[in-house]
Amino acid sequence: MPTLTAAASPVAPASTASPRQRARKDAGDVADTHPDAATTIPSSIDAPTSQQQPQRRPPAPTWRLLAPTLIENLLLIAAFHVRCLVAPPSPGGSGSAPADPASTTAPGAPSTPDPAPPLADSPRSCQFKLGSATTCHLVVIPAWVHLALVLLVVLDLIFDRRRILGRATTPLERATRHFASPGLVYGMGMLPAVLSRSAYASFVSHAVAWSALGAATLVGTHLVPQFLPDRMRRWYPATPRMAAAVCRIALAVHFVAPALTPWTLIVLGAASTPALLYAFPRAFSVGEALTLGTALTLVADSLRARPVHAHMVVAVMQHLALGTAVAVAASARTAKEMRALCGADGLPPTDEKGAQQWRRLVRRLYLTVGGVVALVATPLVTVRTGRDPWIWVAGYVLGSLENSIACAFWLALLGTTYLVFPHKASANTQRKVYHLLAVLIILPGYLYTPVFTCLALCVALAAFIFAELFRLARAPPVGRLLDLGMAAFRDDRDEAPLLTSHIYLLLGTAVPVWVAVIEGTWLPGLAGLAALGAGDAAASVVGRAFGATRWHQRTNKTVEGSAAFVGATLALLAALGEPVTGQVLAGVVLTAVVEGVSGMFDNFAVPLVMLLTLM
Repeated sequence: MPTLTAAASPVAPASTASPRQRARKDAGDVADTHPDAATTIPSSIDAPTSQQQPQRRPPAPTWRLLAPTLIENLLLIAAFHVRCLVAPPSPGGSGSAPADPASTTAPGAPSTPDPAPPLADSPRSCQFKLGSATTCHLVVIPAWVHLALVLLVVLDLIFDRRRILGRATTPLERATRHFASPGLVYGMGMLPAVLSRSAYASFVSHAVAWSALGAATLVGTHLVPQFLPDRMRRWYPATPRMAAAVCRIALAVHFVAPALTPWTLIVLGAASTPALLYAFPRAFSVGEALTLGTALTLVADSLRARPVHAHMVVAVMQHLALGTAVAVAASARTAKEMRALCGADGLPPTDEKGAQQWRRLVRRLYLTVGGVVALVATPLVTVRTGRDPWIWVAGYVLGSLENSIACAFWLALLGTTYLVFPHKASANTQRKVYHLLAVLIILPGYLYTPVFTCLALCVALAAFIFAELFRLARAPPVGRLLDLGMAAFRDDRDEAPLLTSHIYLLLGTAVPVWVAVIEGTWLPGLAGLAALGAGDAAASVVGRAFGATRWHQRTNKTVEGSAAFVGATLALLAALGEPVTGQVLAGVVLTAVVEGVSGMFDNFAVPLVMLLTLM
């Protein structure tokens, strides 16, 4: 715990301020020794004794304090520009999905076979090739995009400066994670950059629209009330609570009837981001909330665009993702009430009134989740595709030798890991074991059964989200066990009861695989596996053992660890037969520097940055 040092003057001036007030006044003095101490732990700083003199607040942060955020944003913009240097779009055009010969047939008839999967049996059959000078072209980015990026960088620096100085007092800043950088450039530009120049480039304008709409609503619900008089604030309609309620209704209506009206999609794009911050405060940064809200709206948008003619795997993934979102939105309040009802030891109440309320909440939680899955999602898939999803999944697994072997391999690997897991090792070592486990699970499936692996990753993501919901609620029989097991993995970035690191790990490895399978490419699918499974793990081990040169004073990440990140990532790509070209090397180095200076979650930011540079 950092302590305040005595001032140079030998005489302490008289002061009527309490020790806690003096400690809060001098909280900025420890900013150089603890990351964001002035913002995150002002109440835990040791109060000065009577012999110590209060020190003056240091001057406003110089460029050295804001340089990491500026460098991070500039590197992200560079990655966006690298994405513009791509091979020409497919013959079917860059604004529509790949041609599907079976899309015009009657969907779901048992005698009609599934249309061709999005990718062949092995991604090697459509090997990704870096374009030459004759096959690549530079896409000119409009001037208004550059102007918008500059504005986002300026706003990012303003918010980061307020966070460092301990002035983060607006509702928006109180609802987001204080240890994380705002990430406005990431939240507004990452998904449009991923979709640009792809087979689904028509969704770029949609992604820009949903992210901009979510940001505007976020300003209206979390910033505008701060500047209104008390009389007007009481009648101001745009509140986070109202946005969360509207988001739940729009999500449910759109899930049931996606083609009914486009207004449900517009409302979902506007309300999903503030709803996330209201439902789970201090669990996300602004960039993370914008990215997740935009991604959810894009999935709902895809369901409206192709609700019937999609491939059966795609249809199951769409309904599974939106069904999970509906179930979480409907039961999040119940889960928080259950957690608040538990005592300090995490046990449910034992008195008669509290126990009765606890049982009622448990029943409500399980009925809500089970009702959405069994009574809403399953019938919708059956009606829209003509097949029962549970029977189809069982046949899809057991009807293919490759899929059955993949499932058996995954189960055996999980069982072996449970038996040999280093339970007594440090939390950092245990986290890196999970990174290695992700590579061992996903890589073989991506090599031999990529389409089935996409479906399995979607199922795993839904399982992770439901497990986190039950852990948050401490719902019997597994909630308390999950809560105790995950307690060892909490660090200073986990400021809320909701834990997102393990979900980000799965998303970081799954999103590149999904994008590669849809695009019919090979190399981009390795972005998450190489960055998190090899690069991040090597950076952590080498950085802790040999790291001596920190990137900046607000982080523990070192240049030596970033060098290990580059070496391990390139070694994995070379082991898989990928040539280390100039573009690959530049992308890996750029990603390593972003990992070193970024204030966001590594599992969230790093894989998509590498995905951009490898696509």
